Amino acid sequence: MKKVTLLLAFLLISFVSFSQVINQPANWPNASWTTSGAYNVAGLLGDPSVDNSFAFDDDAAGSTSDDDIASESPVIDLTPASTAGENQITISGDYTHRDIGGSLSIQWWDADNTTWVPLLEMEGTSFANDYQTCSNLVSFETGFDVSGFTATQLSGFKYRYSYDDADGWQWGWCIQNSVVTSALASPPNCDAVVTAPTDGETAVSIDPVITWDPATGFPDGYLVSIGTTPGGTEIVNNVDVGNVLTYTPATLAFDTTYYITITPYNASGNATGCSSSSFTTESDPNQTVFCSVGPVNTVFCYDSGEVTEFTYISDDGSGLQVVVNSGQVENGWDEFVVLDSDGVTDLNAATPYGNSGDLAGLVYQTSGDTLTIQVTADFSVSCVSSGSINPIDLTVSCATCTNPTANFALVNDCANGEQFLVEADITSLGSATTLDVTDNQGSPAQTVSATGTVTFGPYANGTNVSLTLTNNDDANCVVTSASFTQAACPPNNDLCTLAFPIACGESDSGNTSAATDTDEPAGFCGTGGGAPGVWYSFV
Repeated sequence: MKKVTLLLAFLLISFVSFSQVINQPANWPNASWTTSGAYNVAGLLGDPSVDNSFAFDDDAAGSTSDDDIASESPVIDLTPASTAGENQITISGDYTHRDIGGSLSIQWWDADNTTWVPLLEMEGTSFANDYQTCSNLVSFETGFDVSGFTATQLSGFKYRYSYDDADGWQWGWCIQNSVVTSALASPPNCDAVVTAPTDGETAVSIDPVITWDPATGFPDGYLVSIGTTPGGTEIVNNVDVGNVLTYTPATLAFDTTYYITITPYNASGNATGCSSSSFTTESDPNQTVFCSVGPVNTVFCYDSGEVTEFTYISDDGSGLQVVVNSGQVENGWDEFVVLDSDGVTDLNAATPYGNSGDLAGLVYQTSGDTLTIQVTADFSVSCVSSGSINPIDLTVSCATCTNPTANFALVNDCANGEQFLVEADITSLGSATTLDVTDNQGSPAQTVSATGTVTFGPYANGTNVSLTLTNNDDANCVVTSASFTQAACPPNNDLCTLAFPIACGESDSGNTSAATDTDEPAGFCGTGGGAPGVWYSFV
């Protein structure tokens, strides 16, 4: 008997611990709900006091009707929930909103100040007329912490759905299944993802507008930190921006990588374990090249309808050399201009679009100590607006030496695994007696004193690899390759000589995403000339 009593006591304690003090569906139709406002009744599709929804058709209300309508709950005393420590209040339900204007929101009643407080702006869903039939609804949820509420605010709580068509001719919306619940309060989650600048973005303005997605867990606001290391705060230290999703810091430095940390908070505390996202600011458009130090690297992304310009001057009067490592312009429309020291002569006049838009490999030397780089863009696509036009990466150095030259290439190493190699076929050392060849993956440098081929790797498929040749006698002569990567290895039957035997009636499956168009016999009429594919032999 004693064991049974203890078990019952344990079950009772467990039940009390996990009980929910408030779980109150609106139970529409519900005569306790009150719908009011200044509106055309022709637009009212559902009144919660007599219908199972709150729905309004602003289109049916007419173009001349200024409609403001709200439906409010009866008073819901939150005191028992607060007494039990359940200070997290959640309002949820289902809705559809064809939103082209106006405002549909959830608000709660502040009985102390006798005013409605905005809680959630209900954004648009689909563009179908589902609001007329209350079909294809999506769920919504919002909430807040009432641990700071006064006794009057707790006992006098109620909420409402409010719509203002902003004196416009809008579409409509439908709300169903409204519920209010209480729960133990907790800090919000650390899932506010920075959307601009994107993580790892380069060539970002030194005056960026930082934006992020809202965190889950009902934040009351956000703390913003910015530093030059992950989690750093030396630039911006936990600035409370309130319950907004954007922040504009003071002007930042050029050519600097910054880390942003967004920490949501509410009355229960700050979110913990928030990670940082990074971005790198644009290069200084006016730079001095210090010949005793070495070259400067500039990476930029040009925008439509603008002239993007960078100017360089050597510190000791030496001439300057520019090498374009990689990058593109819109072929036939956006011109890449290299102005000599007179500010007039375009050294790149003969090839304003490089090789069909690809600028990699362009090399020029000035007659004096200044150099100007420009991209003159039209109003169509650009590096900023198009994902197919890569940022321009260039190196400017003092012309105190002659650059080495090399042909870089990716080499398939799939015979030994899902991997590849990168080669530098060095055709000239320039003015150097020795060169150091390095990659961007931390591999040991290879020193060469004669022309020939240097191989690095293997690298796992998907790795972005670039090689750099550095003159060991003069740091101003540096050549960097474009970035190489191999997404996947070709199928085993990529070549005709490796064709898979297959009998009539049999089938095979595979992936041709990494197949090549090599080994195609002349006159082949299968997939067409130059098309990637795999090979089979019929037996």
